[in-house]
Amino acid sequence: FGIITIVKIRSALLASVSQTNFAAAEKAADTIEAAVHDTLVNIRIIMENNRFESQGRDDREWTLQLLLKSFPQIFSMTVIDVSGRPVLKVTKEDTFAPGNLAKRPDIKAALGLNGATKKIRRISKTESGFLILPVDLFFFDPLTRENSFALTLEINMNRLLEIVSDAHILNAGYLYVLDEHGEIVFYPDKSVALARERATYN
Repeated sequence: FGIITIVKIRSALLASVSQTNFAAAEKAADTIEAAVHDTLVNIRIIMENNRFESQGRDDREWTLQLLLKSFPQIFSMTVIDVSGRPVLKVTKEDTFAPGNLAKRPDIKAALGLNGATKKIRRISKTESGFLILPVDLFFFDPLTRENSFALTLEINMNRLLEIVSDAHILNAGYLYVLDEHGEIVFYPDKSVALARERATYN
């Protein structure tokens, strides 16, 4: 049979496993991207169908609270006017008054660009270790033919990843996520992520 043949078989098996794992990782990434996309599309549809722009403050707050309950992956939602001034922010725990929120000149500039529909910003990590993906959605007023307001969503990627991993997209194994330093930020066993373990140590 020969040692060389055994080495070739082992190399072929390792290559096969590597290709399978890479394909599974690509499928997981596509599924995560699709989950973010579907979240944004569905929220936009609900906002437009409920004519959010014409609602009063109480109705707007109620609509945002309803959206937060319907989309557990959303951490917070902030409505921003054309001047870049936040007029309402709602989280699962609280509602913030406009005076407590910083102006967003970047939103003012983005709203002035007709045709812009969204801006996905860089993921950040909270002190608790949660991954937050901020996304600005821009809403177009067909009467004025200009963007009329923005809705900033903070997507809790840990919660989104839990939803994705529950779908058993990998068929075998499990999904975990590392940051740029190799630190585990999402893992099926939450204690591993909370311990800030590094994959290189395991």
